[in-house]
Amino acid sequence: MLSFYPTGRDALRLLRFCCCLLPIGFAVSPAVLQAQCPPGEVEVTIDVATDNFGYELYWELLPDGNACGVGTLFAGGNPAVGCTGAGAQNQAPGGYGDNLTVTEGPWCLIEGNTYTIQWNDDWGDGGGTFTVFVEGLPRYTFSGAGATARWDFDAVPAPERDAALNALVVPAFTASSSLELRVEVENRGSSTITDLDVAYTVDGGSPVTGSLSGLSLAPAETAVYTHPVPFSGGVGTYAFAMNVTGVNGSTDMDASNNSVGKTVEVLEPIPNLVDAMIAEGTTPEVIGTVDDGLD
Repeated sequence: MLSFYPTGRDALRLLRFCCCLLPIGFAVSPAVLQAQCPPGEVEVTIDVATDNFGYELYWELLPDGNACGVGTLFAGGNPAVGCTGAGAQNQAPGGYGDNLTVTEGPWCLIEGNTYTIQWNDDWGDGGGTFTVFVEGLPRYTFSGAGATARWDFDAVPAPERDAALNALVVPAFTASSSLELRVEVENRGSSTITDLDVAYTVDGGSPVTGSLSGLSLAPAETAVYTHPVPFSGGVGTYAFAMNVTGVNGSTDMDASNNSVGKTVEVLEPIPNLVDAMIAEGTTPEVIGTVDDGLD
């Protein structure tokens, strides 16, 4: 058999030819570039955001309820802090840098099982935020405070439809007799929200329903929407509650985050006293100007 080993310009030409072919092969089968978990497991990654002192942080990913250092699935941060260094204030340089977001993983975890994040801070003044992604979507967020903490999360993918109400975006005090009820909505599901049904009550009364259509709220995105029916009422204090009643023409698949409330006080409007003073021929008395040091 005759073997050919290209050299010089022939080798360079062959290398260029192969490089041109590579993108075609990957374009035909992009799945080979992605790690896939076996049936019964889900892909999990964790984003770790550090503060001004990233080297103070140490953490572990553990099976449900395990103590730090027992059956550790992953350890990140400064090993000089370790399991016993929370608040010890004796760390050596190492681990994560300052003000960074580091993605750890992916891991294939058993779907439906509970896992624990053990977090330690050497100085004991908090620091570090952990965002857990399951199958590419953010599912949990934990922030460290003090010297140490443990957080549990379930390795469960996001449901198809999950509209979470984060807050009622309305003033706590207003002089208007007509109030638009705006609500911050977060899509925690795996499908884009195109239609949303919401209802609000006032002081526990009958629901005022409304439908929002033509939306395009992608997974993990947040937006503020206005209920189509404004509230009208006189002076007084009102307790508002907003609730999701439907998503994309069907039910919301996680009712635990469907409701939000706020108390609003409608005040007596303040009259325009300037017009009254001018009408009465009263001249305002100047008691101070910029020359007196007023800003």
